[in-house]
Amino acid sequence: MTVPGPPPPPPREPAAKLSDVISLYRPTKIFKPAKSETAFTSFDFDDQGEILVAACNDETLQLYSCRDGSHRKVLYSKKYGAHLARFTHQSQSLIYASTKVDDTIRYLSTNDNQYIRYFPGHTDAVTSLAVSPSSDTFISCSLDNTVRLWSLNSANAAGKINLPTPYLAAYDASATVVAIASPGTYAILLYDLRNYDHAPFTTFDLLPFESVFNPDAVRKSSGAGPSLNPSPTRSSSSSSSSAASSSSSSSFRKEHASGRKSRNPGRWTKLEFSNCGKYLLLGTASGRGHYVLDAFTGALAAFCALEPLSSAAAAAGAAAPAPAPSASRASQYHLAQPSPRLAPGASPSPGAAPATQGQGSVCFAPDGRYIIGGTSEANLFVWDIHQAPQVQAPAPPSSSLAAPPNASTPGRFGAAGNESRNNSNDGFTNAHVTAVSDPARSAISPAHELECRSHAAVVAFNPRLNLCVSGNREVVFWVPDKWG
Repeated sequence: MTVPGPPPPPPREPAAKLSDVISLYRPTKIFKPAKSETAFTSFDFDDQGEILVAACNDETLQLYSCRDGSHRKVLYSKKYGAHLARFTHQSQSLIYASTKVDDTIRYLSTNDNQYIRYFPGHTDAVTSLAVSPSSDTFISCSLDNTVRLWSLNSANAAGKINLPTPYLAAYDASATVVAIASPGTYAILLYDLRNYDHAPFTTFDLLPFESVFNPDAVRKSSGAGPSLNPSPTRSSSSSSSSAASSSSSSSFRKEHASGRKSRNPGRWTKLEFSNCGKYLLLGTASGRGHYVLDAFTGALAAFCALEPLSSAAAAAGAAAPAPAPSASRASQYHLAQPSPRLAPGASPSPGAAPATQGQGSVCFAPDGRYIIGGTSEANLFVWDIHQAPQVQAPAPPSSSLAAPPNASTPGRFGAAGNESRNNSNDGFTNAHVTAVSDPARSAISPAHELECRSHAAVVAFNPRLNLCVSGNREVVFWVPDKWG
């Protein structure tokens, strides 16, 4: 007589498309810190998506389990403070920026809360940390106007790029291209990491877009605005900077120092490539919205508006009243006010309360189609960039934005996969992309509004578990409610 085996496991439910469930996300777990004044400043997930690390302004690092929705551990950094915590490719170690004592980056073991290594070098606050998706290397940006490339195996920087206001950086999914945002010059620079000591192979000019969607900041600029063709120095540990380059960089800093102070470069808060590599997200603290750029040309793919915009009003630099959106899109618009978080390079307003640091209140969903971001009050907005009209950018109308004679077709890489770079030292650019004739046509309103009673000053998405996390004074886990 044969003994029957165990019954077969029940069939797994088919995976749902994100487009089918994006409007069904609901808060499922809320974690409140011990002190009500504690604010969360940055989020990051480990490679497996199992653990969330949250940096706090109370000089702690909080670890949460994404799988079972529980608080796992608290790590203290009372002496140095903690911000921009990022997991390495090991779930038991992370790096983070110091907020006190000095500006050293610290490499920490989460098992015993012991430091593995220090990364000294920056002489001012670190504003961005990005870990390579394919190796044990990372990039840091700082208010000292340098971008440094590091290996986790060495305390010495592997390379350095000198740039004005290089406050944000992001790797693309292939880990061969890094984007650096310079809000003081309204530019995003794309570097080939194999030749990072050369000029960027593409520079995207954001001034035309900022003039439309964030005119108040542009009007505060001194004179005619920032130079679109600065001449930074580029140096690496393998080759020292030339005297001519150093002199050029020094003269640039002196020439633009007063202008950079009078401008408010700290309005950009987040830089992120989509997983598909087609788009580049630039989050802002302007209160008006966020930019989604074509990652190959720099054209404005969409402007994710936080408030209704009409073409005429946008051209005039103001938001216009609009009819309430239908219930199928967003149930209500919040009146967007400037973010309470201090963006990189920004200074608190005179007499204002001390501002809390942040890493941006917006992020890509894993499919690269949806943008999820916080509002000025509560709830989350979801923008669908497929709603944006397809507008082709015209050729540059002026010589100031034209590509130099030796530049090839604008794009991340030129024809046949060859990098299109200008190796001369005559400026940032080899392929500027100008604004469309009416950038306001690219403005899109939220497709969905996800309800929550908590303000979202920091937002991140876990692609492994389809989990969204937002935070301000508390951490909120969001998952789809399959019952709607």
